[in-house]
Amino acid sequence: MRPGGGGGSYSRRTPEDERPLLHKFKTAKPADARETFEDINDCFKEVVQRWNIQRIVKPTLDAAGMSLERAAYVNLVPYRTKNDKGPPTFARSNAFERIVEPVFEILDPKAIVALGKKACAIQKLWRSAARAYCIQRTIGDGWIHDNAQAEIDKMRLELRSA
Repeated sequence: MRPGGGGGSYSRRTPEDERPLLHKFKTAKPADARETFEDINDCFKEVVQRWNIQRIVKPTLDAAGMSLERAAYVNLVPYRTKNDKGPPTFARSNAFERIVEPVFEILDPKAIVALGKKACAIQKLWRSAARAYCIQRTIGDGWIHDNAQAEIDKMRLELRSA
């Protein structure tokens, strides 16, 4: 029950919250970890279709010429902050160095797309050849911000010609 940007306003659990997939992954034996991880991804692909953020994710993936199955979804700030405020710079950089950067090193992405204000810190933290794009979000993800559309268009040109 950790929706992005929802703070404490989400008071009821959804059917997806009741799936024990993360606990199952945490307690999985090494031989079962990959299958359990794939179960989480299958659930995510199903659930994300109903989230408002899909209004941004779909055009972004289309611009990159990718499907959701080929994309990795990683939280740049992998924890919540009081009142959903941006974390201090030292906390953000520590989380990046200890949690996020090792994941990116394994994945070796060609491009990183940051969705939202907090995630756009990736442009200062990431020191790789991979291109980093910052897609602004709107409250409720009801529409695509003009700056976000410009970044999506830039992505389309750069990634499709690469």
